[in-house]
Amino acid sequence: IVGEVRGREARLLAQAAASGHGSMTTMHASGPEGALLRLRMEPISLPQAFLQLVTAIVHVKRVNLGLAGVKRRVTSIAEVDGDEIVRVFAWDPRSDSFTPSNAEEVAEVSARLREAAAALPYVVDPVEELEERARVLEKAAAMGGDAVRRAVRLYYEKRYGA
Repeated sequence: IVGEVRGREARLLAQAAASGHGSMTTMHASGPEGALLRLRMEPISLPQAFLQLVTAIVHVKRVNLGLAGVKRRVTSIAEVDGDEIVRVFAWDPRSDSFTPSNAEEVAEVSARLREAAAALPYVVDPVEELEERARVLEKAAAMGGDAVRRAVRLYYEKRYGA
């Protein structure tokens, strides 16, 4: 995990990712397309081989919510497949909610989810898996505090013996 990247450090992060390590970073961009453009341009200038390691972009933006004031919101979550950007989730500012809003629609849109489900022998149905994980997280979120971390750990211990 690297904080904001603006230059050479992005290349180092990409090299780590290319060696098989998962990686995550932040950067300033107008959206998923802008993030990929910044990675291609100076001073970062990542080669195409490294750009293929980018699998997802989460776009966070400051938005005015009227009486609630200015808040940060995830406005989209996109998957990257080569030069194609597929928005899996999009935020609707009118309702302050996301689409798609159910597991079936997510499974239909997300190529990465389908790939992961096919690669993991214990995931029989990605829709059922998403629904179960949503139930666990919603219940834990209602309890607040440290409950989410504990619920996630117990979920994986029970389900997969991890």
